[in-house]
Amino acid sequence: MIDVKVGDEIGLRGDHWLVTSCDGVSIVLQCNSDATTIELATSELLADESFIAARANRSLADVRILNQLSPERRRNAEFWYEQMHLVKYGLTSAERARFGDVAVEGTVAERLAKRRDDLRGRGIAVSMSSMWRRYGRFRKLGIVGCADHRGLPGHTRGSGVDARVYACLAKHMRRFEKQLADRACRYRGSGELVPLFRRPGTGPRVRRAGTVGGYSQ
Repeated sequence: MIDVKVGDEIGLRGDHWLVTSCDGVSIVLQCNSDATTIELATSELLADESFIAARANRSLADVRILNQLSPERRRNAEFWYEQMHLVKYGLTSAERARFGDVAVEGTVAERLAKRRDDLRGRGIAVSMSSMWRRYGRFRKLGIVGCADHRGLPGHTRGSGVDARVYACLAKHMRRFEKQLADRACRYRGSGELVPLFRRPGTGPRVRRAGTVGGYSQ
């Protein structure tokens, strides 16, 4: 039995549609290409020969992110989603929705290398490190992980200046921690100075008992 839920993306009449409302009797679809909406009886949808079951059960949060992408970025995300889907399942998302899972031969590394070679044959230059990175994002976030998030709300990317500032701060923090490790002590009953903590491989500075800060009491 085919189950259609809100948030699913289906194929119909040669286009991709998002299910925005479904009450079991009628269903409201939004076109991904031009954002137009249509309402159909559920029975009419399931009887349409061009209907393709949900390619992915996407959350509404994911759909909102995809809707913020430019058409070019969305097409690029869809393209890489299908490429990574082929690597993982051996089928496109539409084929898997229609025929189910099949046995996949070879390791992930072998399938990624084969997919990279196929892309290179089509004139798309991509390295293996990039393929692994895209596959990892696909496994973690699905199509959203295949999208370019630059410029979207909440996306930040540190500049080279930021990196240098952080490196300088880290250097001074390490220096401060070393000084603190040398000076952080507490008194025992005998007045012996005992370090609260020390850095690995280093010892505290030795001071005479009965002195504070190097000065006699």
